[in-house]
Amino acid sequence: MKKIKIRQTLQDSLKNEDVIRITRSKIDNEPIHCVPLVIGEGIVLVHYIYDFQFDGYKIIRTNDVTSVRVKEIEKYVKQILLQEGLFEQDKYSFLSNLKGWQDTFDKLKNLGKNVIIECENPKNRGFYIGKISEVNVDSLLLLNFNALGRWDPTATKINFKEITCVTIENRYINIMVKYIK
Repeated sequence: MKKIKIRQTLQDSLKNEDVIRITRSKIDNEPIHCVPLVIGEGIVLVHYIYDFQFDGYKIIRTNDVTSVRVKEIEKYVKQILLQEGLFEQDKYSFLSNLKGWQDTFDKLKNLGKNVIIECENPKNRGFYIGKISEVNVDSLLLLNFNALGRWDPTATKINFKEITCVTIENRYINIMVKYIK
């Protein structure tokens, strides 16, 4: 799918509040089922759908998107969400008008949001979860916690150019932070 068609489909889906399927075939085999909420400069904020439920938000790079689908399946999923009363949720009041990674991470840091940051380059993968401690022009420092709920002693530097996906307010993060030591 051509980039201009991808952008137009995202904009149309945003306006129509469509459920869509985003494919990023160059970096991830799993599609992202979601509702687009904000199209920023080089990134898009979506309300992520998993098993017919919203499960937090994802921010992905638009350059990684190889296709966007809005077909009968996605329309059916939207109908289920509507009938289940799940579609009318506060979607993104804390993030609007995204001006790229630096602006996004500044907002998330100021809001005290815990984040999952993924660097999905097949040659240099990275998965980080924690709290943003500092935002710079081209990188951030993240204080990680591990699967046992223990904080790393020092923050990890992550370059914006390596980041492909950021997840916020999903069930995993929300439950884990309750039990961090």
